[in-house]
Amino acid sequence: MRYETNDYSVPVSYGHRDVWIRGYVDVVVIGCGGEVIARHPRCYDREDMVFDPVHYLPLIERKINALDQAAPPAEWDLPPEFATLRRLMEARMIKAGRREYVGVLRLLRPSTSTTCTRR
Repeated sequence: MRYETNDYSVPVSYGHRDVWIRGYVDVVVIGCGGEVIARHPRCYDREDMVFDPVHYLPLIERKINALDQAAPPAEWDLPPEFATLRRLMEARMIKAGRREYVGVLRLLRPSTSTTCTRR
């Protein structure tokens, strides 16, 4: 979703749906109907993308090879234990290990890891 000059992510399940967006001094809130679907810190830079990597995980789960190329997970600042977990899961289950790892990431709550990226 674009608000002023920046893009803000929403869960992929809300793609191509009518949503509303409200900008406040410190936060941008995005909703669909009466439900809030995303909340991001407001970015006052220009032409930035503010995203929550959790929003992209269902898509990456379907296209598992995109896990290493997709920008949101690549710029996700996770504790080093997550890299260890991924390595162990992939060593034991190969491609299924990647899918299981994404399943673990989906357990993380949205809006705890919003990232602002300059294009």
